[in-house]
Amino acid sequence: CKAIAKQACDWDPNWINYGLGIDYETGWATLDGSCNLWFAVYTSNTPRRIEYGTGNLAYAWTFTQAYPRGIDYHPALDRVLMVLTHANGNDIYAMSAPQVTPTKLAVTGLPQLLPNGMVVIPPGWGSLGGHVLITHTDNSIWSADPNGGVAMPFATAPGIVSALEFDGQTLFIAVAATKQIMVLSSSGALTPFVTAPCRPVALASDPGKRLFIACGDANEIWQYTLPSGPFTKVGTPKLESSLYTPVPLVWDGVDSLIFAEETGYWIHMLQL
Repeated sequence: CKAIAKQACDWDPNWINYGLGIDYETGWATLDGSCNLWFAVYTSNTPRRIEYGTGNLAYAWTFTQAYPRGIDYHPALDRVLMVLTHANGNDIYAMSAPQVTPTKLAVTGLPQLLPNGMVVIPPGWGSLGGHVLITHTDNSIWSADPNGGVAMPFATAPGIVSALEFDGQTLFIAVAATKQIMVLSSSGALTPFVTAPCRPVALASDPGKRLFIACGDANEIWQYTLPSGPFTKVGTPKLESSLYTPVPLVWDGVDSLIFAEETGYWIHMLQL
């Protein structure tokens, strides 16, 4: 339920007024290297992509009995990565375009737990640049190298991690149950950062300037002025109402937040 644009992607509201269908709950989203908008639809085995510049909606792929539980764009690989859960565990796939066969990555050892989000680590973050971090519903955070190898436990949060977001070299995590936003270091240490005004289930950042949070149970979007506040409410859309239901929240790199509403699961923009 994160992401920031890796470059400026000036999205137009005319491209994005889409509903993904009743019961197709959209949990995570990311922008790829061409500014296309990808969604991990966790109640469907078919992720979606909205094309930048046209707004054309495409069904990216239909997985067999496997459901996306996290998504992020990997700049060095120029691929969208997804972690999928299925009856026998979890796997990471790489996708380049809709209807191009995804590549299952040679990552082993992922725990047989329900993933709850994934983020690609930027270069320079300790020795883990280019790896991914995956959160799970037992409060654990695991690291994995997309080029192959065994996934490893990295950190344990004081509650289920509801969102992850890099702002440059700073990794923010949200723990919705306690309203806490924390900083996770490259050594695995967790430090309290700020208490949110509501229970955050999504994070996005305007790099170095603002951290955005979405709270599904309160139907609120707030911005936090970096580095020391304050919080300012910027929207009251109808978001997913469950405490732990993820909400996609994407900063387009210019002036807008992209998010999904609960009613009809419509995708909308909030220009700031």
